[in-house]
Amino acid sequence: IDPQIVFMGDSITHRWGAPPFDETPGTGKAIWNQYYAHRKALNLGYGWDRVENMIWRVQHGELDHTDPRLVVVMAGTNNLEVNTPEEIAKGISHLCINILQKKPNAQILLLAVFPRGQDSYTKELNTLNERLEKLDPFPSITFKDIGAVFLNDQGKLTRNIMPDLLH
Repeated sequence: IDPQIVFMGDSITHRWGAPPFDETPGTGKAIWNQYYAHRKALNLGYGWDRVENMIWRVQHGELDHTDPRLVVVMAGTNNLEVNTPEEIAKGISHLCINILQKKPNAQILLLAVFPRGQDSYTKELNTLNERLEKLDPFPSITFKDIGAVFLNDQGKLTRNIMPDLLH
């Protein structure tokens, strides 16, 4: 595969259904196959990954031998229990810089960290996503926050959307 689109992230990214396939009910294998497989997409999402793991992989060749037009980055949710929003945003900024150093012709679509839990991380997520949005003025980085589509009319995440309030 000569990927045109590379997805980098944690288990949320991985569970979209890329190899190795997650056969857990409700995962996105069918969506991946319908919308991304034919686009020469490569899923580099790994369960439990933190920002520092993604940086290490980029620095140690994970993107070598690829020439993607777009790298979709969704990182940081697994750092919430051990890092401040400011530290996570700095790490994600560093990740994006590393990607662009390796792949200067690529564009980065930086996704906001999705809502998780009931209310336990709302303040931290808002702070983190506000900081990530500030990376958007860089010409090669576009920030997009789609988290609201996962919330009900009361602004809450429900188990109908994410059974474990994360995936």
